[in-house]
Amino acid sequence: MRAGGTAPGGSAGEPTRDSRARRLSLAVEGDYDPAHAVGLLAAHSVPGAELTDVAASTHSRVVDLGGAGVDGAARLGRLDVHFGPDVVEVDVVPADGVDLGPADLDRAGALARRWLDLDGDTGAVQAALGADPVLGPLVRARPGIRVTGSPDGFETAVMTVLGQQVSLAAARTFTGRLVAAHGVDVPGTGLRRFPRARRRWPPSTSTSCAPRSA
Repeated sequence: MRAGGTAPGGSAGEPTRDSRARRLSLAVEGDYDPAHAVGLLAAHSVPGAELTDVAASTHSRVVDLGGAGVDGAARLGRLDVHFGPDVVEVDVVPADGVDLGPADLDRAGALARRWLDLDGDTGAVQAALGADPVLGPLVRARPGIRVTGSPDGFETAVMTVLGQQVSLAAARTFTGRLVAAHGVDVPGTGLRRFPRARRRWPPSTSTSCAPRSA
């Protein structure tokens, strides 16, 4: 199952390793359920802005690497996340015009760990909930589930509004329309960036990206 579109570079499936990529290997402490993590990301994957391949256990999206580029522009890159049972590997692919340095890799690694909850204490969760008659069996059945977050708070806030009173699939469709209409291509990544909060949004945005009332 693939969600979100085609792989960066234009082919379907797992992203092709970019020659500019720098790989990070992020160790996971405690139990980890990579199938749950990639499945959750696939369910929320935004067409044009993200790509998730459940079979390959990969997810790709654009992130802000931090710091200011030329004329104060954001320094962007694509994270290609490869989920494993003990280690999550992240390929950091810079957008055109961005030179990756050690600080960029440190920030990308910290962002990925926070986003994917790789430092979550699953042992504490099991200790706290394991004896509960309702939650205990569920925790023991899937001890490695983490609380996946988001690398972009504004994006999450907008998606939450768009997803009110509609199905998750519909919310993904509306968000994909928003990205197609008002997002921007990020050269060198094959993906688009979610529109920014400071962008002047046209009056038609709400009607073009959200469901019409009957």
